Amino acid sequence: RYASFSAFAASVLGERVESYAFETRFADLVDEIVGFEAARGFASFEDPNIRVRSRRLVRLNSEFMDACTRLHALHQLLKRMHAGQVKPVIEATLPYFRELSGLLARQNDPMKTDEVRAACAATELSAFQAMLPQRVRETRRVLETSAPESLLDFDTTMELLYRFIVEVLRYTQTYASLADHNHVLERSVTKYVVKTNVYVVAITFLRTAVAVAGMGAFWIATDWPSGGLAVIAAAIACALSSVSPNPPKLVAQMAAGASLAAVAGYLVTCYVYPNIDGFPLLCVALAPLLAFGAFLAMRPGTSGYGVGFCVFFCLLAGPDNVIVYAPDLLINNGIAVVAGMLVSCLVFTVIFPTEMPWRIGKIKRDLRRQVVPACTGALTGLNQQFQSSTHDLMFQLRMLLMKRSAQHRDALRWMLVTLEVGHSTIDLRNEALDAPYAARLQPGWRTSIDAVTRDLAELFEYPDMSRLTHALASVETAIRIAKSLRDSLRENPERRHQMQRILSYLHFIRSALLDRDAPFYAS
Repeated sequence: RYASFSAFAASVLGERVESYAFETRFADLVDEIVGFEAARGFASFEDPNIRVRSRRLVRLNSEFMDACTRLHALHQLLKRMHAGQVKPVIEATLPYFRELSGLLARQNDPMKTDEVRAACAATELSAFQAMLPQRVRETRRVLETSAPESLLDFDTTMELLYRFIVEVLRYTQTYASLADHNHVLERSVTKYVVKTNVYVVAITFLRTAVAVAGMGAFWIATDWPSGGLAVIAAAIACALSSVSPNPPKLVAQMAAGASLAAVAGYLVTCYVYPNIDGFPLLCVALAPLLAFGAFLAMRPGTSGYGVGFCVFFCLLAGPDNVIVYAPDLLINNGIAVVAGMLVSCLVFTVIFPTEMPWRIGKIKRDLRRQVVPACTGALTGLNQQFQSSTHDLMFQLRMLLMKRSAQHRDALRWMLVTLEVGHSTIDLRNEALDAPYAARLQPGWRTSIDAVTRDLAELFEYPDMSRLTHALASVETAIRIAKSLRDSLRENPERRHQMQRILSYLHFIRSALLDRDAPFYAS
């Protein structure tokens, strides 16, 4: 993933990626982020080498999200500057982008091991970061005389570039630390927050309860000897399909796989077990069947068949210490398993269909509303919570929506603008918190920042043109006050630079709100 991201970032910084291709690749990164966390959780139980690196892996994923968000912000700003014909800024910043693009492209040398690649990248990025401020000051002095009206765009671009380098450097250093069995970063605590809509949870619970209760009622009413296994099969089907984008299809595939498992189990019980003796022969007999099931489970189009075959073959015909030859019981149990899953499939299809528009609408609203805690929540750990929750919600939408559809693209654009504005707002709030002097120098400063966060939260919770206009007005007011404060701090370079950073975040938020491709204008 590190090499792939480096190559992608090099292409973006070199302006070799079109907007649509960028959106498509960024959507795939969402799957990688959520899948990485899921794989880490499973592997931590099984592999001691993963377990001793578990905290670093969580940190690595969090820093990867930060780097992706910064890269998206840079890409959007470059796109808007090209659209706005800000030629002096583009020409002034182009050498920095090309140099960083070349640096990242060099990290894909196949002759280097992962450890060497990460160590070299960390060294080169640190050197580039160290010399960047001095070079930027020299470039800025030229622009002050040649194009003073473009300084705000230049400052914003270079601030975002510097932040991107910081995030990529952190990501690289954490990646390099994985080579060590014990590392100081393992003491750090990074949280990955999963966000699920309460209505979706309630519907999942209800459909599971209906499926299990219906199968249980049939068992009790008929006094079916294998009814208990039918209830268990219904519960297993509900559990395994709870996060599937199409539960009826998955459960139907599992039922077909279970039918095949019942046939295979009958043949093994009647003809294989009686003719083998000892553990080695048992392994030889079962390995082809389990390998076949695993092969099906690993392929996206046949995963349901493979899961159903593996799970229920072991349940129906798994070897015991004392093998019981009872083909009639096995056939009855096989029928019960298939019946339990077919009942679940019927419940998912008729009573609680997955493709309910309200479900997609609720998740999309939750996605937009991630900006609300970014504007009003406690700052401690807020960035990690915001990033992980936003990516998790987008992953849920990607699972429900047809890829590359209009709905999918709309959801993706909401995610991207949510990341842009939410991340910048968190940066803005952190910088404003570290600048208490601003309120003393300018009485309206605190009020203007509060108005920005309040109006942004309202805009993302209930998007419309009126709230967009209010949010833009609040941001522009804060920009005017920030410019006044910056100009009054000429005798204090450190505070002046901090106010310049605040101004850059405000300017970037304003550019995101004015972007005609933003979903506000389609709402």
